[in-house]
Order: sequence, then structure tokens, then C-alpha cells
Amino acid sequence: MSVEYKRCGDAQAYSNTYAVEAFGTGRFSVEWKKAADALKKALELCRGQQRSLRDQSDFLVDIAQSGAKYDADVASDRLRTVSLELQAIEQFFALEIPRYRKLVVDGWGEPHCLEHADGYMPASSLCSHGAGE
Repeated sequence: MSVEYKRCGDAQAYSNTYAVEAFGTGRFSVEWKKAADALKKALELCRGQQRSLRDQSDFLVDIAQSGAKYDADVASDRLRTVSLELQAIEQFFALEIPRYRKLVVDGWGEPHCLEHADGYMPASSLCSHGAGE
């Protein structure tokens, strides 16, 4: 479990780094492609953590239901923590899967980097490739 947790955490950090590097670049830029690839890898690796948490949860439920008193009490207490961890990783998927799809389909270009994207303001000076990309 701890190996899966570390792999997922490292992959998320790697993905976030590429997303930051892509900030302000044009749609479908090389930077956004790298960000999409890094996020895809994070999603794949974090599925391992999700599977491990589900397996651990199932095991703990079995012990809590049918184990000796001490084992059942320990399993019941541990189950709370595992359930919260599982909720957190599932929340990660609920947020990141749509983000990944937007990266792949739309290029996830920053709207503030488009000339008058909101109808009022010019492209931000933060945009590295100029307006209209």
C-alpha cells in the first residue's frame, strides 16, 4: 500500500509541475502535450493506489465482521482511515479525469491568453506566446 501511495503522490507532483510549466502557453503546445501525458501517467499510477485501498477496505470489513474481538476492534478503527483515503483518491479521479479530457480534447489553453477571450480584456501579459494562440 505504501509503495502505491508513494508512486501516486510522485506522479501527481510530476503532473502538477508540467501543468505549471504549461501555464500561459498556446493550445496544443508542446508544453500542454507534456502536461497531458504526465496527467495520464498519474491517473494510471493512482489506479494502483485505488485498487490497493479497495482491497484493504474489503479485508478490514471481513476482519471487523468475523474476527476475534481484538482483531475486529483494530480492523474497525483502521477501516475509518482507509475509507477516508479511498474517498480522497476517488475525489482525485472525479476532478482529474475531466481535467485530462479537457487537455486532450481542447488543448486546455488558458482563456486569458486569447485576445479578448472574455470580450473585454486583452490577452494577459503572463502569456508567453502572445495573444490569439
